[in-house]
Amino acid sequence: MMSFAILSLAAGSQKVLFDTRYKNPFGCIDTLEAVINKLDARDVPFDRLDLMLFSHAHRDHFEPTAALEVLKNHPETRLVGIRKRR
Repeated sequence: MMSFAILSLAAGSQKVLFDTRYKNPFGCIDTLEAVINKLDARDVPFDRLDLMLFSHAHRDHFEPTAALEVLKNHPETRLVGIRKRR
C-alpha cells in the first residue's frame, strides 16, 4: 500500500510546499486529515505559503482540484511546476 506525504520547507521568511496533493484518485492512503485541516485553516506551519512546487504531472504529485483548494485558502502562493514535454 502506498501513502502520500508532502514536504514543507522554510528558508528565512520563505515557506515552500512540494508535491502538494491530498485528494488521491487511487486506493492509496491520503494525507492525514490533521494536515489537510491545518492547510485549509492556515495553521502553523501552513499559516503562509510563498511557493507550491510540483515535481511532475503525475496525479500522485499534482491533482488540480486539490491544488486549487490550497490556492483558494492561500492566495499569496505562487504555483510552479514542470512543463510536460511534447
